[in-house]
Amino acid sequence: MGPSFLRRILSAVRAAEQRPPCVFVMHALTRAALERGGMLEELESDPSFCLLPRQPYVTFANVLGRAEYLITDGGSNQEEAFYLGKPCLLMRRVTERIEGLGENVLLSREPAAEIGPFMRHPERWARPRVRLDASPSAIIAEDLTRAP
Repeated sequence: MGPSFLRRILSAVRAAEQRPPCVFVMHALTRAALERGGMLEELESDPSFCLLPRQPYVTFANVLGRAEYLITDGGSNQEEAFYLGKPCLLMRRVTERIEGLGENVLLSREPAAEIGPFMRHPERWARPRVRLDASPSAIIAEDLTRAP
């Protein structure tokens, strides 16, 4: 993610009216891009942003569980949002994952143009949590017990 792309995204997020505070979980590469583009200090001084490093899975799942929506460029985050029914704006032109597309996940072809409308009504993308008939752990355990 280059600095100009990040600047467009962050400008659109910051310009969205009546948005809740933003918890920004940053990968080390994203942090470096923010520093290169002169945006990190800007965000650190913005009280509407809470900047966090990447989190252990359980901590991240708890943060996401309490979030109103998710804006991400990560496919695995797209999957988490799908299972939780969270509105998700996926900042990619394409994705190899199908979870939630056209349901709670909006694939953004031009993210800066879609952030405002998405943030004004993220609830339009909310869906009920996915309920599985079987436990994924039980499926894995069963497969392992059948392995030669």
